[in-house]
Amino acid sequence: MLIEEGSPYREKLLKLLEEEYAQEREGTHVSDLILCIREQVFRKLEPRAIDERDLVSYALGEGAHVALQRLAEKGSAIAEREITVDGVIGTIDLFDGVPIEIKTIRSDDDSVRPFHVTQLKYYMAMTNSNVGILLYLMVNNRGRPFRFRTITLNDSELAEVKKEIENRAKLFNDAVSSKNPFAAPHVKKNLNLVWKCSYCKYSQKCWSRED
Repeated sequence: MLIEEGSPYREKLLKLLEEEYAQEREGTHVSDLILCIREQVFRKLEPRAIDERDLVSYALGEGAHVALQRLAEKGSAIAEREITVDGVIGTIDLFDGVPIEIKTIRSDDDSVRPFHVTQLKYYMAMTNSNVGILLYLMVNNRGRPFRFRTITLNDSELAEVKKEIENRAKLFNDAVSSKNPFAAPHVKKNLNLVWKCSYCKYSQKCWSRED
């Protein structure tokens, strides 16, 4: 038996993955509003080729949806239901009628990421659900790989989230319409999100300008 590094099928596989995940999306999506709006405006105005790191992230996320699709066949879940509210598009997974957000975590840290909660809250607001489920799949923890959190919002809190979605969507759309990414807010001074800058393809251009 001979085991060698690489494969003659590598480039073909990567090309097919890129064709699957690199398609330009139309409209304003929840994912445009959760993290760095400025980065998303840059992506819209100055699209860059996706790299292998992007492909891995997309493929891992897709795995969770496949699992929900299996449950959907049993009538217990709805996978990737597209909902549009006030011009904002959300692709939402539902379990027993409740929004569920599944995230793959590769570290041992199961602390709740605030931006995961924000995304789930947006989906709750868009479906008028007072309850949402956040599920972490701890891929490196065999003893306790599933970590569930239940998020509950009262009607007043749901109304506040809807207003937040509306405001952030306006910031995004105005910056895209004016073709000016610098009109959109960034995360450079947000201690919880500044890590995004390390992986952003537009960080050099963004950081070259004072805000």
